[in-house]
Amino acid sequence: MKRPWILGIAGGLLAGLAIAAWPGNPLARVFGHGPDPASVIDTTLTGVQALNRLTVFAAVLTTTATSKAAGPLGIDLLGSRKTVIVPGTVRYDVDFSRVSRRDLVWDAATSTLTVNIPEPIVGDPAIDLRRLVTYKDGELVMALTGSEPLLDDANAKAATASLRTLAGAPLLMDMARKAGRAAITNNFELPLHAAGVGAQVRVRFPGDRI
Repeated sequence: MKRPWILGIAGGLLAGLAIAAWPGNPLARVFGHGPDPASVIDTTLTGVQALNRLTVFAAVLTTTATSKAAGPLGIDLLGSRKTVIVPGTVRYDVDFSRVSRRDLVWDAATSTLTVNIPEPIVGDPAIDLRRLVTYKDGELVMALTGSEPLLDDANAKAATASLRTLAGAPLLMDMARKAGRAAITNNFELPLHAAGVGAQVRVRFPGDRI
């Protein structure tokens, strides 16, 4: 049986990054007679792009994998089997190396910034070996035939593939989008507000209709 265990949301990692990066704070010195939204947006985007990928969500998932090895002369009754219960953490990242300035649209009439970003990327599962649970059947046969490393390799590949499939479930992808929307909204909204620009930020994924 495979069950997803939700760990939580990792968001807002860049809050205040663009502000801290500007030399000559306070902001009045940077903007002179008044805040320039374009400058704030450019600086924030540069800070985000420097990180390349922004982790917006993480989940802990668990799965099982079983592998078998035939016994001597191919006799199943003399074979061996190994089952593992595998917990792993999967991160969901937004790749800001794919976001350019033209993906950020400023509407001066409504003071709204639209940020168009790609779908979150599901990262490689990180397996927690400390919490790995193993069940063996036919340990003597494993020792005599040396089949255990082959069983371990087969289980590792099967568990990794299963965790990838679980991580791509619609529910988890929706949660990653929601977390990404909130984090990126904050990352662009906070510098604008700190600069005195009463802006709203709207984050759009490719599949959004709004």
